[in-house]
Amino acid sequence: MTFIPSLTIPQLGLGAGYVLWGFRAAALAHTDCPALKKGFERALGEDSERAAECIDDLVHSIRSKGGRRITLGEPGCCGVTTDELSIVALIASAQQQDFARRDAHLRWLMGGHGEDRARLAADTIGALFLTAGMSIYLPEIEVVDRTGGQPFQTYHEVGHA
Repeated sequence: MTFIPSLTIPQLGLGAGYVLWGFRAAALAHTDCPALKKGFERALGEDSERAAECIDDLVHSIRSKGGRRITLGEPGCCGVTTDELSIVALIASAQQQDFARRDAHLRWLMGGHGEDRARLAADTIGALFLTAGMSIYLPEIEVVDRTGGQPFQTYHEVGHA
């Protein structure tokens, strides 16, 4: 699993934490979790069910139409994978109406396939979280070159979802 070693969910903030909590639960088909429902109700009020539905739609789009697999941390894990950071960036971009950046993250997550339904879900999630007062921002992160300056000798193809 590819975690960003210097980043945890609490560092992303409350809104991003809820997005990832909901995304991980939806990916594992655990959206009926009472703790998740109660947490979303507290955070999002009357929009909690709609937000959970949109997160589920986003997960479903990636699962059924996406052209690649994405890596997620286990529920309860504080670490953030590179794909999860892209999910947060997708929602943050939607909130900020930075459509070029939103579409770039969406293309990455979807592997360039079936983006329309996912785009609508991301925009709605961003709007619902913004209405609830949860702006989502991305932290500055440092990217480290782990290749040591040596060219890659092999590459591995990753299957799609």
